Amino acid sequence: MALNVKYFFITLLFGSIVAAVLLKPFETIKVKKENIPQLKFVSFESFEITKKGVESIGFGSEALKYEKRLTIKFPKFMRQTKKGIETVSANNGVIVEDSYVRLYDFVELSRDDNLTIKSSKMLYDMKTKLYSTEGNRFEAYYGKNVVTGESLKYYQKSGKIFADKIYAKIFEEDR
Repeated sequence: MALNVKYFFITLLFGSIVAAVLLKPFETIKVKKENIPQLKFVSFESFEITKKGVESIGFGSEALKYEKRLTIKFPKFMRQTKKGIETVSANNGVIVEDSYVRLYDFVELSRDDNLTIKSSKMLYDMKTKLYSTEGNRFEAYYGKNVVTGESLKYYQKSGKIFADKIYAKIFEEDR
């Protein structure tokens, strides 16, 4: 009987070795690093500091840093411009590799000179300093004046604004 058990274990060992050599090894699914958050920020402030001083400030309630992007809940950015302080806020935003910021869900851009622009989505190109609603509808307010339209483009450096399909209610003050 002892001899049979010995042969059983030898057969089992030999069978395991053959199975390990001939069968395909267990494969795991590789997850791309760009889809896994690397850092999480909660209630944060971010400052852009240059030789001139603080150029802009960013706020958010929560941010997740991925390999090539940063997603932000309730982002708010403030920047000093020739027209005064410019503020842009939204419910959600994504910053992609120092090239653009995509804001969506109740986007509002305002300046100290009483200009306010509202849209559901807005893209800010960091290189050209251009805000764009990318074909989406917008509402712009300047004092009592109201302008609605589509495809707004606002050049931050020059302050020029272009849009399509506009409808405006302009109020003139009595002098």
